[in-house]
Amino acid sequence: MKKLLFCPILILLLVACSPGASPETDIQTVVSFDRAADSVPEPDNSISVDKRVKVILNVAPEAGKDVAVTYATVNGSATAGVDYLPASGQLIFPAGSSQSQSFDMTILGNNLNEPDREFIVFLTNPENATVGIPGAITITILDNGTAPATNTPMPS
Repeated sequence: MKKLLFCPILILLLVACSPGASPETDIQTVVSFDRAADSVPEPDNSISVDKRVKVILNVAPEAGKDVAVTYATVNGSATAGVDYLPASGQLIFPAGSSQSQSFDMTILGNNLNEPDREFIVFLTNPENATVGIPGAITITILDNGTAPATNTPMPS
């Protein structure tokens, strides 16, 4: 009777301790931005400039499994179509690769005197990975406008 009881316990221990049986032993691929915030000077009126945004992997994807993640912009104090061009897309990290991926955000210029403005880019819908921290980046557009000249009458 003792032998019969011992065998199921031994089998249970072997299964519980085998590689891949425990989530603590699995290494999960994580995608995130390389920083939580960045800034770009506003270009002059009627000019645009690209701001490169970098997405990184903490671990190369498993062999045979590509990693994908979607990105999209959201207005903060900056307005899409006025201060920057809205963007969305999908980045694909090939299986076994540890190369980071980048995309460009287009910043639109004007000569208005206004405060600095911000917008946010989020990472969502990961495939074969999770979104890590930071999963969003705040881009600050540093205003280049100058105060308009005023004609102040001289006291007589």
